[in-house]
Amino acid sequence: ERVLLEQTAVGPLKSFALAPRLSVGEVDIAEIIQAKAAVAAGWTTLLEEAGIHPEDLRVLYLAGGFGYHLNPGRAQQIGLIPPIPLDR
Repeated sequence: ERVLLEQTAVGPLKSFALAPRLSVGEVDIAEIIQAKAAVAAGWTTLLEEAGIHPEDLRVLYLAGGFGYHLNPGRAQQIGLIPPIPLDR
């Protein structure tokens, strides 16, 4: 991967070229980390409040455009969704 440096008002930012005219920068990565933490905190809290564990879930719905384009296996790897069998 090619690392690009972009000069901003606060200094250089690193970005990683994924494809021609497509890169992911430090700000993008920080936003992904924050979103993942918020979603994981949400399902963790809901399960705790309900007094159940992830393995107790029979089905998990991922709605909207986000859910439609999400790769469940990858989402589990980063802790975005509960660790349950992917066929649920």
